[in-house]
Amino acid sequence: MPVGGFNGSVPFPTVTQFNDYARTGQIRYYITRSDSQDISAEAGFADDVTAWVKANFTPRIIGEVELYDLQSR
Repeated sequence: MPVGGFNGSVPFPTVTQFNDYARTGQIRYYITRSDSQDISAEAGFADDVTAWVKANFTPRIIGEVELYDLQSR
């Protein structure tokens, strides 16, 4: 699922929707680059989801990728 669309500015899914998808097992993993700490301001909606994931889950670092298991709570 492309969170926030191509450039991160599409308001889908919201953090609430993403949380629901993760809670119900519809989304299992979230993957982001480990160097993505400075996401552009225009990425808004994707930033919100990424911030929620990072606040609630511990990543497994694989090379330049952070892998979050959304069923690990």
